[in-house]
Amino acid sequence: MADVAINADCAGNDYQHGTHSRVDTDKNTHYQFFVDADDGDLYYVKSTDGGATNGCPVSVVVGDVKGFDVWYDKWTNGDTGTNIHILYLFANGSSAHKRLNVSSDALSTAHTFPALGDNVDGPSRFVQTVSITNARGGQLEGFTGGVEVAGCGFNQSFATSTDNGDNWTSKADLSDDTGTGRIDRVMLMPGVETDTNDILALVYDDSATKWILKTYDQSGNTWSCGTDIATAIDIPLSIHRGWDATTRHSDNHTIMVIYDINTAFSDMDIIVYDITDEGTITAKTAVLSAGAFAVGASIVIDQNSDDLYVFYVDSAGSNINAVDVFYVKSTDDAGTWSCPVAYSEGTAAVFHEFFTSISIGTAGGRVGCAWSDRGSETLFFNKVNSVEIAGSVDDVAPGNLIAKLVQMGLL
Repeated sequence: MADVAINADCAGNDYQHGTHSRVDTDKNTHYQFFVDADDGDLYYVKSTDGGATNGCPVSVVVGDVKGFDVWYDKWTNGDTGTNIHILYLFANGSSAHKRLNVSSDALSTAHTFPALGDNVDGPSRFVQTVSITNARGGQLEGFTGGVEVAGCGFNQSFATSTDNGDNWTSKADLSDDTGTGRIDRVMLMPGVETDTNDILALVYDDSATKWILKTYDQSGNTWSCGTDIATAIDIPLSIHRGWDATTRHSDNHTIMVIYDINTAFSDMDIIVYDITDEGTITAKTAVLSAGAFAVGASIVIDQNSDDLYVFYVDSAGSNINAVDVFYVKSTDDAGTWSCPVAYSEGTAAVFHEFFTSISIGTAGGRVGCAWSDRGSETLFFNKVNSVEIAGSVDDVAPGNLIAKLVQMGLL
């Protein structure tokens, strides 16, 4: 069996919420972030052989981490940086940012991020949301949100940094959530606007059961009222990976994938949108349509070809407690999708959370998925069933050109 355990004590389901947690820097080098199930500390493991084996866990921060998100510099179009930016939220409402430089694996000191007003309620992902992105103009932008301990209000913090995360400045509130127990889920993405430090926010309005696109104008420090992406979308509390998005470098569009439960787990959709801005939101061909039995959605783009991959979990026996991981591929901007390809190989198990590296650039990478078995708290990856992306010559220093040509099968 090719499923490889990354870590056997991953909190996965209880500490992840709408986050990115996996980064590929090339086809052999991967960083997987996770929260320990016992102590709530945040760690990462690194693989240098494509995921066949993994190093020992490396501590990022000690503390009761409720949620986190990561963003790799090169996920942003035109950014040649080598940092993975990590934003994390503690149980007491405080937050911080760190940088992991992948060229040396040097981890920065913590940089204070504006805190929430009160403690975050409960141990689960249901009442917190964390997101970070790097705008095309180089400005870091982050969001944290959570329900107060008393359950009577929603606290949020949106902030920006112009010095690579060393210092953060509070900005205008993004969400209008009132904190009735479930909160708006937020994912920040680079924008396509003329001002390259303007960004987009994909916001799930829980009370209205719809996805909204909002735009941040950094020069005026204002958020737009928002434009509907998709309405009548039901994402149950039990679903972690109910949505995902990536940015396509060839045109700076955001490609979003959304899971929607219609009436039951046996009647669901996985739908896709190509987003230019609030004026142009284009529905694409669904990955799966009503009547299928599947859960969640996570996306990867190969920036070298613009090919898209969507991962999800499915059960041949329509049993939410016995699922496997699958993926589909599109080579025509989500116009058509391949037949499902089985990815995980182990015995179908309790509902999995799953995490992809959303963007593979010119250095290459590996289209694959890490997933957690909720029952055993084990985090897995499968190298054998992953798709190797060699990358392009453009990303290689002249001295390594021969090695790259060999890698690409040209010599």
